[in-house]
Amino acid sequence: AEELESRGLFRRAATVWMEAFRESHSQPERNNFLAHRERCLRKSSKRAASGEEWYLSGNYVGA
Repeated sequence: AEELESRGLFRRAATVWMEAFRESHSQPERNNFLAHRERCLRKSSKRAASGEEWYLSGNYVGA
């Protein structure tokens, strides 16, 4: 998860942190994993595409 974070892949890292959370039985460890996951999700905030960046199905005429 830390390697994914260092590469900027925050959503993937958040998934790995959640897998670690599920496997852990130690409450302090679980809290740590959740904190890492929440930080990754905040950093991965979805960017809204402008109208020029997306096309409705059937409306795109490629160059």
